[in-house]
Amino acid sequence: MFLIRDHDGHVHSKVKDPGVVIDKKTGTLIMIGEASKMEDYRLSLKNRYESFGAFALSKDLVTMKISKDQDEIDKVFQITGYVKTLYDNLIKTVEEEV
Repeated sequence: MFLIRDHDGHVHSKVKDPGVVIDKKTGTLIMIGEASKMEDYRLSLKNRYESFGAFALSKDLVTMKISKDQDEIDKVFQITGYVKTLYDNLIKTVEEEV
């Protein structure tokens, strides 16, 4: 079990398999939680954005699993922009494999 906790150590939730919803363009962390629930959340948010005509914003939403490492999870939740670095590195790795 992994903790989603802030800088002060306050635990916001516990997860077995951590995942996130992010805005890939800005690197903004939108939601962190159980990976199996993140895609449903992303689709719900995408539909909400599109209902207001924000189609460009809806296209930037992505889900991503994150490492099962408490230090890494802390960094994702606590350090602004950290998840953008993880996402960019993932995309770079995938592109190099193709």
